[in-house]
This record gives sequence, structure tokens and C-alpha cells, in this order.
Amino acid sequence: MDITFARPNANWLLLALALGACASAPIGQIQSEPEGARVYATDGKELGVTPLDPAKLNLPDEAYSQLIFRKDGYLDAHLVIERRALDNVRFKLLPLGADGFQKNFVQPHAVPISQLVQEYLIAQGHLGARRFEAAERSLRALETKYPQLAATSVLWADLYMAQGKRPQAIDSLKQALRLNPTEPLIKSALERLEAKP
Repeated sequence: MDITFARPNANWLLLALALGACASAPIGQIQSEPEGARVYATDGKELGVTPLDPAKLNLPDEAYSQLIFRKDGYLDAHLVIERRALDNVRFKLLPLGADGFQKNFVQPHAVPISQLVQEYLIAQGHLGARRFEAAERSLRALETKYPQLAATSVLWADLYMAQGKRPQAIDSLKQALRLNPTEPLIKSALERLEAKP
């Protein structure tokens, strides 16, 4: 089975193989294209270089194994592979650099990202112009299309503050922090708002 990752999500590539045999790879081989990728366990231990015999991996006896493949000039491939399918895996690594980034990241995501940015800026523009009803409509539309976008909750907080609705603003920032718990700006904005009398 040949696998080409054309639409990766950041640098994590997740694959759960349910097939016991892959016709395009010789029996008992884990292969990358190009060959020569270093194979690592999740603890950082190097397991070998592709092509690799899976019998030599000495992985824990678990149903699934996660392997990391690294080669200079290519995006790391993180694969979760069903153990019974581990003996025949072949995949292509994605090249780094301007051409690879453009082809594999920018082009597949350009239109959706542009639409998101446009819709977000429209909502922000309504808020800045104090057109609160239009801002609310835009924010509801953003929430419907992008329910996991913390920035929408931050805009709700801005809207509520502009309307003098501090408790709702705090709730919106708490929602934003639930959606993006590692964002320090959301956390500090929430702390400042909760600290005000």
C-alpha cells in the first residue's frame, strides 16, 4: 500500500493501518520514499533506518505502535500503525522548503484560511464600528462554521465589554481558554478582567 500525505495537519501524520499485507512493499519491510529515513520510538530511541525489518524493532507488545520517521530535508512523519500490519508499510515523506511547503500546506488550505480570516475581520470591523447587532450575527456565523476557534470567543468577550456586560465577557474568555489553554494572552486578559472590581 502506497501512502502519500498530501494534506498533513501541522507536523503530525496519523495513520492506523488495518490491513495485514501491503502489496507494493516487499514482505517484512517498512519503507519510506526516499529511503534512508531514521526511525524513532516516541521516547526518542533510534530504532533503525528505512528500509527496515519490523522484526528488529523490539517494540512493546501493544496493539498499536507509534513510530517517527526523520530525514534531512523532509517533514517528520509520525505514524500510528496497527501491530499486525507492521510488517508491510510504504509511504512518501513530504519535502521541506518553499516548494514543498507551498504544495503541501499553503495550496490545500489557502481558500479555507482566507475565508476564515475574511469572516473574522468582518466581525472585528463591525465591533470596531460599534455595530453590535451586525457583530453578533458575524460571531454567531463564525461559531457555527468554526466551533473550536478560540479567537471567536475572544471577540465575544470584546463585544460584551463594549456593551458593559463584564460577566458575559469573563465567561467568553473562559471558553476561549478551554479551547486554547496554552495561549498566554487569553489567560492574562482573563486574569486582568477577573481582578477588576
